[in-house]
Amino acid sequence: MILSVDVRFPSGRTSTIHVRLSRRDIKAGRLTLPGFSCGESGEFYVLVTLRDAAGGVSQQSSIFGVFTRNPVQI
Repeated sequence: MILSVDVRFPSGRTSTIHVRLSRRDIKAGRLTLPGFSCGESGEFYVLVTLRDAAGGVSQQSSIFGVFTRNPVQI
């Protein structure tokens, strides 16, 4: 199984991570990925795609509001 995480930062910059899931990851039912860092306020878009060995594909997407500690930037 391969998990792909595509993100779009508020600046418009994009990033992608591909992770091959081990049997241990699948059995645990969770996975910790490296963090993303953003210095701007706005929308943070995430698209997660899971591909299995049988050729099945599942996707989930979400948009999160990102707010900096500096209220002037908002």
